[in-house]
Amino acid sequence: MRNPYADIFRAPGTKGFAAAAFIARLPIAMAPIGIVAMLSQTHGEYWLAGAVSATYALVNAFLSPQVSRLVDRRGQTAIA
Repeated sequence: MRNPYADIFRAPGTKGFAAAAFIARLPIAMAPIGIVAMLSQTHGEYWLAGAVSATYALVNAFLSPQVSRLVDRRGQTAIA
């Protein structure tokens, strides 16, 4: 069976872009794990760690569309 992603990754620069995007998104996935690990070790209560991690996830889910809308209106800033 043919791989549907083969055509996508044939274009020049797509592999590097995909790798950079993967690395750039790692902190988004690691933050809740870090919150649970830190709070469960420092306070010894998993309910607190879960509550803070859930609050982080909900706030992130609520604010991400607003941040995206703001970036669409004002544009991205250039990185020197």
